[in-house]
Amino acid sequence: MAKLDYEYLAGILEKARAGDGNAFAEIYTATYYTQYQVICQDTQDKDLALDLLLRLYTSAFMDIHSLSSPKYLLSWLDQIRCNICAEFCKTVQKTSSRNIPISHKEAALDAFTANRILTNALAVCGIAPSDVPVDVLETWMNYTKPGIYRVRYLIYSMLAILVLLPLLFVKPSVKAEWTGSGEGGAEYSLSIHSLLPVSSVSAELNGSPADLEKAGYREYRAVAGENGTLDITVRSVNGQTYTRSYDLTPFDTEPPVLITSDRRSGKIYLTVRETYSGIDYEGITGLTPESYDPQSGLLVFPVPDAEVTVKIPDNAGNTLTVSLSP
Repeated sequence: MAKLDYEYLAGILEKARAGDGNAFAEIYTATYYTQYQVICQDTQDKDLALDLLLRLYTSAFMDIHSLSSPKYLLSWLDQIRCNICAEFCKTVQKTSSRNIPISHKEAALDAFTANRILTNALAVCGIAPSDVPVDVLETWMNYTKPGIYRVRYLIYSMLAILVLLPLLFVKPSVKAEWTGSGEGGAEYSLSIHSLLPVSSVSAELNGSPADLEKAGYREYRAVAGENGTLDITVRSVNGQTYTRSYDLTPFDTEPPVLITSDRRSGKIYLTVRETYSGIDYEGITGLTPESYDPQSGLLVFPVPDAEVTVKIPDNAGNTLTVSLSP
């Protein structure tokens, strides 16, 4: 017999005290098999055992309020059974002629007989019949610990599925930002956003694979050496993929442009413009500017003692060459 779940039976006992026929049925289903086996061994008469089993549960149902705790259910029924069998033995002489004890297989009740005894016991006590047959309750086995754990496991599993199911359809996302230009081309910073772990990140430039450099947690760096379309594909562990396309800022292949040149008060003023990558002021060679304004592109040089060639590079490696004379 499986170990009873007394926590579950505590609730059943309360319902039984309130006259719930289904609760009495669960108490009966949880215990009748063992009681019938013992009675059969004591009487060696299966028909007599059925009669005593009916008396046992009739007495138990009528006296259900005397059971203080479900922990004492088995011993409480044992005591009632012993009293009934002892009283019966005083008044009726044993008539069985069996020399071979009744086996456990012989002392088994079929579903119909088990239900009939339960129905009769409830009727004698004036309790409404159970809505659920004994054989069905035996299948559920809610009154045993394994049974209640199975139910809880199923409930928890279903809840977990309901919670996790939406994650199967969650897609990652990606964002790319232009961070400047270098010798290799325009540089982009990629940020990956995903609720789930990311299994792969790939990029294509104009349909050809593009190299990605990992720059941090879900951060990547891409360098585009030509104009075109950058396609970034992110795959999550749930199999969902997300692809985003970016039309790249035109790749900087032109040098800075000289806009104005002026000489006054012993200084040379040059205004240059670089549309894409910006001026690399620290990379100016030939003559060091006294000052420069990145906002306006104005550079101020001292007047040289002799003619010099000044090279003004941009951040993409293109160079504007200017000759300055005394």
